[in-house]
Amino acid sequence: MRFGNTGTASLAAPDVSFPTWSMSPSGCTLNPLRHLGPCSYHALPLLTSTQGMVQGASIVFRVFMHTRLGLSLVALAFCLAGQATQAVGDLVTFDELTTYTANTARGSYYNGDSGIGSNTLGWSSGGVGFGNNYDSRFGGFWGGFSYSNINDPSTPGFGNQYAANTATGVGGSENYALAFGGPRAYFNLPTLRQLQSVFVTNTAYATFSMQDGDQFAKKFGGVNGDDPDFFSVRFEGYSGLNGTGALTGSVDFLLADYQLDNSRDYIIRDWTQVDLTNLGMVNSVRLSFTSSDVGQFGINTPTYVALDNLAFSAVPEPSSMAILATSLGAIAWLRLRKR
Repeated sequence: MRFGNTGTASLAAPDVSFPTWSMSPSGCTLNPLRHLGPCSYHALPLLTSTQGMVQGASIVFRVFMHTRLGLSLVALAFCLAGQATQAVGDLVTFDELTTYTANTARGSYYNGDSGIGSNTLGWSSGGVGFGNNYDSRFGGFWGGFSYSNINDPSTPGFGNQYAANTATGVGGSENYALAFGGPRAYFNLPTLRQLQSVFVTNTAYATFSMQDGDQFAKKFGGVNGDDPDFFSVRFEGYSGLNGTGALTGSVDFLLADYQLDNSRDYIIRDWTQVDLTNLGMVNSVRLSFTSSDVGQFGINTPTYVALDNLAFSAVPEPSSMAILATSLGAIAWLRLRKR
């Protein structure tokens, strides 16, 4: 859960033959939402997303770009617009979460049980809402998303369902999320967004089940190791909230693969980055699982996955577009005044 490089970023207007402007690291800011300011490389996708607007204003640019005043004001306009847009987060780390269902010697977790009984309220992190249902009957059970910092990658079984293989979040950070297959295994973005990536790994529960088998699931590869087993998670993007509306795209990721020769069999045990850009612009994402080990009641493999560092692109908001339009208008007016 670390921010990327905040070094110098060159902000170049796309498809327009002008000089580029470089912003020094001292121009970068860290706002209260813990997201990088307008001068980091995170600003680049925002500026390229305004390509149509920039091309439409190119005639104005060509009139004044040869002047120092015009160049300075254009750079200021893009920085102001970028700053307004960057106020919306682009990385969900889960590290700000401090409410837990249980605290143990191995760490803490939250599964939707906040002391109010059965509920479907869900929870949020970094502006993203995560689906969850908690039922207090029969000792309590949950579905959808939970979050955890349980550090126990070596204990098998259902009793260790809240532990990731890695023991910690990405880069040794504290919290990470867990998804358990079911109708509430979805998350909602703040607005229509382009997802970039997420880091995933297996849980200890699923790993030991696939590696050794248990009372419900088979050992992957079978007795002689030749069975072509697999376990995968699918991310599906949707135009509506709560995993509804039109499907925008899907991404499949193999959490375990025994389908090739035995020397290439694997179970994911480390944080691994998954590219989600093929989902397109989405309002929500739903997770589902598939496995080669299927029984009378569905998948036998424990349908869990751990997630961390969910990244998505911020998009220009009306406020930032207004700032940019106003700035460009002021530049044109100043240039005409000098004639």
